[in-house]
Amino acid sequence: SQEALVALLNVLEQHSAAYGLGINYNKTKVIIVDREHDNHREIKSIGRCEVVQSFVYLGSLIDNSGSCENDIRRRTAHSTGTCGHDKAY
Repeated sequence: SQEALVALLNVLEQHSAAYGLGINYNKTKVIIVDREHDNHREIKSIGRCEVVQSFVYLGSLIDNSGSCENDIRRRTAHSTGTCGHDKAY
């Protein structure tokens, strides 16, 4: 639930502060993975974190469907775009 996630973030923030660390909420994003395709798009934020529908992590597209189809399409489009041009040296 949203309340449980906010509580976990608060605990993380408290324990991190003990070591001089903090959460950068400008960079922290939350994604709701929903395999039932019933994703609640009306949720814009949870606590101080923005809710996103997708993001790229270590070169892979992560989206809220839990599927890798969009990542495969993105990589295929990228490879045909970069490999389709012959370079003259």
